[in-house]
Amino acid sequence: MPEKPPWLLKAESYEGVSEHGDMSEIQKWIMETDGNPHRESWCADFANHCLETTGYHGTKSPAASSFLHWGKDIGDSPELGCIVVFEWSSGSDAGGHHVCFYEGAADENTIICLGGNQGRMVRRSHFPVADVVSYRMPA
Repeated sequence: MPEKPPWLLKAESYEGVSEHGDMSEIQKWIMETDGNPHRESWCADFANHCLETTGYHGTKSPAASSFLHWGKDIGDSPELGCIVVFEWSSGSDAGGHHVCFYEGAADENTIICLGGNQGRMVRRSHFPVADVVSYRMPA
């Protein structure tokens, strides 16, 4: 098994942090990007925090879509810890984006990712491969 990159280890250390009890921690991540405490999405803030605090440059943007041009595109072969950018194709968030860290495949159509603002907390979630826009690694 490949060694976990430092930003993924950092992300794992926050697993379980949620809006229901740890909002001060989440607010710190938000302050590191745009400092706007009145928005609901914080997945990109979390990804940026994990990258920046382990010596890698993030996007410094609260927008998940900012990661579409970050680092290098690694095609359709995700690597442990790579950034995954999703575009939602249906539901109330259609056209929006989400960003998190790749941990593996659940099956041929589903991947497992660790990220912030997944069910209002830092946790692992399953996502359809069909919603992936890009897999990215630091340049």
